[in-house]
Amino acid sequence: MTAEATPFFTRHGHQIIPAADALIKPRRGVFVLARAGDAVVLALQSFANGFWEMPGGGVEAGENPDDAMRREWAEETGIDIAPLKPTGQTYTHTRGYYAEDVNEFWVYDQTFHLCDYDARVDANKSWINPEGDETAWFPVTALAGIKINRAHWLAFRNLMPELQGA
Repeated sequence: MTAEATPFFTRHGHQIIPAADALIKPRRGVFVLARAGDAVVLALQSFANGFWEMPGGGVEAGENPDDAMRREWAEETGIDIAPLKPTGQTYTHTRGYYAEDVNEFWVYDQTFHLCDYDARVDANKSWINPEGDETAWFPVTALAGIKINRAHWLAFRNLMPELQGA
């Protein structure tokens, strides 16, 4: 996917066309679809305009994707990573993304990892994470009624076939 041929979208799923002088750069991201029984964890970042997302984000320079996944999990949940068990199932897509909080356009290679969280959780419990944003466990049955980032919703639907009808 080239920057010239890439449609760019906001978190809301709205297409946006970069100005001729806009900064467009490649970016790699990793995200965690963590499930514990019939609940999943989502984070609501202050710049996300009310759209929930899976914990995750960009891989920083000099960082490998596994380290980035652990770092992002700690930052966006503040909960112990030890019970987080990757299943080996992933969903990857590349999309044009407009990062409103930094005014950048990214050709964003995103990999979503389905993980089982092997510990008891309280669905509908929320807390403030180390970044000062809200994080919560949601029942899977409630996902269709939550505002979820468009790209993350696509990952949910690909990694959890039970959501296909939602």
